[in-house]
Amino acid sequence: MRKVVNELIRRYGKPSEIVLEIARKLPLGAKTKKKLIKQQKEGRQRNEKASAELLKLNIIDNRANRQKSILWEQLASDPSERRCPYSGQIIPLAKLFTDFVEIEHILPFSRTLDDSMANKTLSTRSANRQKGNETPFEAFGDSDEWPDILQRSLRLPNAKKWRFKPNAMDKFNEENGFLNRQINDVRYISRYTWQYLTTIIPEKNIWVVTGRLTALLRSFWGLNHILSEGGNKNRNDHRHHAVDALVIGLISRSMVQRLSRAAGQEDSSAATQLFYDNIRPWEGFLTEAEHHIGQILVSYRTRKKDQGQLHNDTAYGLIDAYNPNGSSQVVQRKDASYFTKKDKIERIRDLHLRQELLEKTSGLSGKELKSAVESWFRDKKMRGVRIVEKLTVIPIKDKKGHIYKGYKGNGNAYIHIFEIPSSGQWKAE
Repeated sequence: MRKVVNELIRRYGKPSEIVLEIARKLPLGAKTKKKLIKQQKEGRQRNEKASAELLKLNIIDNRANRQKSILWEQLASDPSERRCPYSGQIIPLAKLFTDFVEIEHILPFSRTLDDSMANKTLSTRSANRQKGNETPFEAFGDSDEWPDILQRSLRLPNAKKWRFKPNAMDKFNEENGFLNRQINDVRYISRYTWQYLTTIIPEKNIWVVTGRLTALLRSFWGLNHILSEGGNKNRNDHRHHAVDALVIGLISRSMVQRLSRAAGQEDSSAATQLFYDNIRPWEGFLTEAEHHIGQILVSYRTRKKDQGQLHNDTAYGLIDAYNPNGSSQVVQRKDASYFTKKDKIERIRDLHLRQELLEKTSGLSGKELKSAVESWFRDKKMRGVRIVEKLTVIPIKDKKGHIYKGYKGNGNAYIHIFEIPSSGQWKAE
């Protein structure tokens, strides 16, 4: 917003008036704001406590481990009774930060996009695989274990208990849907947008129109038809922002007052009657608007900060069968610069070559060892030899489904691949 405002000032000078469109009412209610501040404070305190516990246990202090620590405490007040909600297996502290335990979305992330702590719990790896992309009831409701699962869920915080009920997805879609959360975020941001703009011009010269009023005028003036078929706003065509800006630029304070009163009446025809005699701002307005909107070319800026390698470039060959639950024996080729210590030489796969280089470098270290290794490689006329090591790798399959190589994940954390329920479109983050 700062860039847009500064560019407008550079081109046209300082504005005398600013009209701001927001999703809903501008002020954040006192109760809502107080509740939000309380939630943020509690969240900080939980994280600080988790960080202190990780320090005591000599465990890396990162987001995933902090969440595991917090979610583990939520399973039960008695550490000896902290169980996986689905399998009933005890989750001991000794296994908490291993692959045995996973952070699990109670209502599937791919269907809710809810990554909040209220939608997370801990489960064993096997139980998480069994649950899959389903709610607890969908996955286990018909099983004999369901009564026990439901009983264990009652130990969880209230924000999680209802997610185990048969109608959990219906309730989420009605009350806690993704769109509603985004609208609430917009309301909160809008207040600070308004405060920011008061640094440019006086508060009295900044006023607000709501999205609903903009939509009414857009419809009355026929602007929805410019970018869409059927008369509905097309959000996939980003020029709709220009159409909205055109509407907002034509709104006056008196018009907002009259339209607000009319739209608030029980008779839905009141707003239409208000503009019956003045349906267009001026003669030829729609034709002009259509021409200028048609001249706009939308530019998509590359989000460079989101780019980067998904995995290490090195391809590792698999010696034995791939181990999906941990490290696999892999092989890769290394040149002379890799063999700086005896234990690295001992990783050479070929027994004859390994023994020969160990004898060549016996009793050497540092620069002397490096020189001996380089000399041996030159004499052998080799650029590299294969070494064996144990690594956790990402498996790569051929067309027949056979795993034939792997890649090391390196700094990559994870990639979420999910389907938008309303459109069926697939996304990745």
